[in-house]
Order: sequence, then structure tokens, then C-alpha cells
Amino acid sequence: MKHEDVMAAIDMQSDAGWIMARVVCSTYRPEKFLFGLGELGHLDEWNYQVAMSVIGYRRTPKWSDEVFFALFKHAKQRLGVAS
Repeated sequence: MKHEDVMAAIDMQSDAGWIMARVVCSTYRPEKFLFGLGELGHLDEWNYQVAMSVIGYRRTPKWSDEVFFALFKHAKQRLGVAS
């Protein structure tokens, strides 16, 4: 997963961007952000693959919590959630 791909997906001015922001937030803080798996069915193939990468991110070699936290902050901003 490339950090830039996830940022681009979050920044999309469509339902896909909103869904991707929810995927990131619910993956980083599942106890605070609920996400319905059925929402993934609304994504095109590229966004679906990015979402799957986000969901499995902590299982990938050399994952970085700093990078994931930056994605989480960006996703919260997209959703209009206060820190």
C-alpha cells in the first residue's frame, strides 16, 4: 500500500472518498468508528483494493504506525471529526 494512494482515495470528492475515510478510521480505531462491510460494495476495483490494503496494513512487513496515524488524522479531517 502506498501512503499516497490512500490519501488520494480519501480526497476523492465522492462517496468513495467518504467510504475510504471511514475504512481508515475504523481500522485504526475500531472501538470509536463503526464501519459496515457492505459499504465496500460501492467502491470500484481500485478503491476496493486500496481499502483491502488498509484493512490488512498492520499485517504487512515494515508497516509504520506513524504513517497509519497520519492517514487516520487525514481521514478524520475528511469526515469532519474533531481531534
